[in-house]
Amino acid sequence: MHHESTSVDDALVRRHVAELEQVLAIIEESSIGPSRETARRMIRLLVELYGEGLARVVRLAKASGCSDLLAAFTQDELIAHLMVVHDLRVSSDDGGGQDEARRMPYFPVAPLDQKPS
Repeated sequence: MHHESTSVDDALVRRHVAELEQVLAIIEESSIGPSRETARRMIRLLVELYGEGLARVVRLAKASGCSDLLAAFTQDELIAHLMVVHDLRVSSDDGGGQDEARRMPYFPVAPLDQKPS
């Protein structure tokens, strides 16, 4: 799981984006369509990249003291769900918004700096 205290450096994010672009190029060049493995890799990379982006938004909002914005994150169904998927917490008492999101289908993802097993 990706934890809010863990930060992925920009160099790793750039490498991740480059790898994603390579995977997309493979898919585009394929005459018979992407293999299952390539498609899964692409999805994993996208989910991890957007998860890191969301983690940065949460960290910046916390650092800026935007408590109203952080509370709004937990009340938005999609954002709350994404925060649960990426194991991000606004606080120990998130106002219950993430409780609803926890009942949604769970899709675990690995952080950018951890290869899937």
